[in-house]
Parts: sequence; C-alpha cells; structure tokens
Amino acid sequence: MAASVLQYSRIVSVLSGTLTADMHDRQVAAVQSILRVYPKQIPIQELGGIASVISACAQRLSGNPELASPLVALLSLCAADFQPYTVTDAARATESASAAVIAACECLSLPFADVQLAAVDVLRAFSPAGCHGAGPLGSRALDASNVVETIVQTLAATENQQVKLAMFRLAGMCSTVESLARK
Repeated sequence: MAASVLQYSRIVSVLSGTLTADMHDRQVAAVQSILRVYPKQIPIQELGGIASVISACAQRLSGNPELASPLVALLSLCAADFQPYTVTDAARATESASAAVIAACECLSLPFADVQLAAVDVLRAFSPAGCHGAGPLGSRALDASNVVETIVQTLAATENQQVKLAMFRLAGMCSTVESLARK
C-alpha cells in the first residue's frame, strides 16, 4: 500500500489539544475517520499511527466517554488479521507492534469493561497463540512491554468478573510462554 491517507498526528492533536478538549463530537469524528478508511483490516504499516491514537483516546476517555465505542473498534482492528504484508513489512513493524501492545496495556486501566476486553483481545492477538504472535512480530512486541505485570496490577483494580477472567487467561498464556522461553 502507498503512503497513509490518514494524518495520525492531526487526529492525536484533536484528541489531546487544549483548544479541542471540549469538542467531543469532533474527537469522536476524528477517530471514526480511521474506521471509515479501514473498516475491517489495517495494513501493518499503519499500526504505529493507530497505536498513538489509541493512547490519546485512553488519556481523553475520562473526559469524553463517547470515545469508548470508537476506541473499542480501533482495538479490535489491532486484534484482527492485518492486510497482507511482506516479510520486510513485518520486520519494520516490530516497533509499531510494541507501541500497539503498550497502548493496549494503557487501556487495561480504564474503567470501561468493553475497552478492557478489547485491550485483552489485542494482547491475546500478539501472544504466541494469537494471530500476530506466531511470527517475530508478536514475541518481540510482548517482550518489549511488561504485559504480565500490567495485567496483575490491573486485576486488583478491576471489579468486572468477565474482564478478570479474560485477564487471568491472558496472564496464564504469557507466563507459560515466559517459562518455556527460560528453558
């Protein structure tokens, strides 16, 4: 695919800018512009830009709960299969994958169960058993962040039993992989 048609820095500016702090409809529309361009799959090259938007949404969510639904949709895009890519794309995208995993970890601490569950789906997708984890992309992304530590910290603050169960399963998958890697 050619260069991105989206300018992620502008979307992040709308989400994090002081002038647009109270423009909730504009913030939601900015995030939905990504979903209009990529309704089902994203190219792996776009992962870094989308990760920055996810982080900005996570920071703005408490002031604009209307962002929860588009944030869940963005997280779902990161958990889905990427558009077909070449080996060189995957090699270049490792840093972007790490950014996506870190952004998903940020979303685990948000007080929205649907956002937390979507974040767990992203982390599961990058685990070795997930759709992105089988290759080098997933293992490097999970190694770059402290996923298990983040999950354990979030479990203490989470009241939703469905979220807790999903996090326990993910923590079990990640810790099993860590123990196998040490052998």
